[in-house]
Amino acid sequence: MKLNFVASALVLAGALTGGSAMADTILVFGQLGTSQTITATVNGAQTQTTIVGTDIPIEISAFGAAAPATPFSGFLDLNLFSTGAASAPVPGTVLQMFSGSFSFNSLANNTGTNYLSGTFTNAVFGSGSAMTISGSEPSFSVAFNSGALTTLGSPRAISFSFTNVLPAASIVGTTLAGFQSNVSGNASAFNVPEPGTIALIGAALLGLGVTRRRASV
Repeated sequence: MKLNFVASALVLAGALTGGSAMADTILVFGQLGTSQTITATVNGAQTQTTIVGTDIPIEISAFGAAAPATPFSGFLDLNLFSTGAASAPVPGTVLQMFSGSFSFNSLANNTGTNYLSGTFTNAVFGSGSAMTISGSEPSFSVAFNSGALTTLGSPRAISFSFTNVLPAASIVGTTLAGFQSNVSGNASAFNVPEPGTIALIGAALLGLGVTRRRASV
């Protein structure tokens, strides 16, 4: 009996401190329609690429909060810029570091409910007509904010998938060549229990200990 109670307490302690936290998917989205909503442009010196998407109509098919109920619509804004030279680890591929920001909102122009927003550093990798840009802790810096999701703990991760990339992924000068594409993606984080929830679980464990002691007596 005592061993079972101690084991339960240790499991709970690990969960609350995030010592062995498993991240949960908190947002999954896809753009509405098939138009190319993402545009990448290259500076005149061909040393830096900027990737932008503004007021992209999207559908959020999974969300880490009770409301609103999925699926629901919103708008995505994405602004990224390269922070290092592009390389081709395998012929025909492109790998490059980027940094920037994103926001998912209920209304256009970054207004309404902030479903999820933040900043991150990441790496773009792809070839042909498909590329992925992903950032995850602890290898990269990822910061989240939300007006609908309460607490977003580490480890955090976000990934954007670019499909129908035209022209095909390539390098010009020392950076990713310009292109247009569609976009979809997802984000994950560890949802830390609220203080009230922690207190309730702690009280439940305390009651469990008292009950077991009485039973042993």
